[in-house]
Amino acid sequence: MLTLLKDGSHNPPKRVSTGIPFIAGATEIKYFDIDFSKATHITKEDYDEIHKKFEVEKDDILLTIVGTVGNVAIVKEEYLPFSLQRNIAILRPNKELHYSYLFYWLTSSFFKNILYQRGNRTAQPRFYLRELANTPIIIQPLEIQKKNTNFLLSIDQKIRNLQNQNRILEQMAQAIFKSWFVDFDGVTDFDDSELGKIPKGWNVKQIKDFCKVRRGASPRPVGDPKYFGGDIPWIKIADVSKSPSPYLFSTKETVTEEGAKKSVHLPKNSLIISNSGTVGKPIFLTRDGCIHDGWLYFENLIEMSQEFLYFYFLTLTAHLNLMVDGTVQKNLNTTIVAEIKFVCPEKKYFGSFLKISQIILKTIKENQIKINTLTSIRN
Repeated sequence: MLTLLKDGSHNPPKRVSTGIPFIAGATEIKYFDIDFSKATHITKEDYDEIHKKFEVEKDDILLTIVGTVGNVAIVKEEYLPFSLQRNIAILRPNKELHYSYLFYWLTSSFFKNILYQRGNRTAQPRFYLRELANTPIIIQPLEIQKKNTNFLLSIDQKIRNLQNQNRILEQMAQAIFKSWFVDFDGVTDFDDSELGKIPKGWNVKQIKDFCKVRRGASPRPVGDPKYFGGDIPWIKIADVSKSPSPYLFSTKETVTEEGAKKSVHLPKNSLIISNSGTVGKPIFLTRDGCIHDGWLYFENLIEMSQEFLYFYFLTLTAHLNLMVDGTVQKNLNTTIVAEIKFVCPEKKYFGSFLKISQIILKTIKENQIKINTLTSIRN
């Protein structure tokens, strides 16, 4: 069913500052798409040497087969030319197999199960080309393939449109926050402070002036059925580390009532921020759940809104990662966060920003619910 099944370069060429894009990692292969923002470059001479026998073409399917196995993308004409490393396979369907049908087949749970069962699960997971070549696929008549995949493509387009709306909405809110509370746009009268010039009437405060910063907790030992596998969501960093949404809707793991007693149970709509791994990532809960010790939360928050804190921590993420960079395991603690100093505006600005941010976040949340529903239908 394929006219081409190859992987990328086994001898990575020398990188140059400008030239032909070279995709080296699985993280660049997104669902449906290719992220060239981290691509390096190679010379035209090296490209010609690598691709003496074949070149990547429009509508080829890319599949990651080493390390992070199972990411799939479709090659668009505007991406060409580019080259890639051996951890990515190139699949080119024949005339009996539509490229979009192959794409959705490779993203299906059926194929994912095959990847898990047949893949080499060593220290670095891999799926060899010979295994891929011998993998079964259910084929429908070409016209049926096109009809079914057109339906799926329309759903994916709706999902991408909603994701783009959410991205723009959040960027708008961040821009307003930065304009009002970081750049002080439109302000002409300033006072001196320990943080530099600030608007007259504003002052320098710490997070602890508005709430208690607390840490989550984890039942031990991890995996004990006495504590794990119940009905209560168990919120881990992995549940949100790659999510672009301000909201957490589901978790992979759960805890029992006994496990919840040894953790920290929070109600839905609570704001939490990560304190290890990817530090400083804020997210709102859409369900009651328990947070492990990789999370911080805010108890008895007064005068300041969770919405203000959410956008404030978005501006702080890079700074917080620099604060803990160089340690074996990046880690914040309650004291570091509680003692963060910031420019505190007059109350009326808190109120004005709350109204704007609530409208924006409400729309983002509604869009995300639609995205989740469409994703379930597609899958």
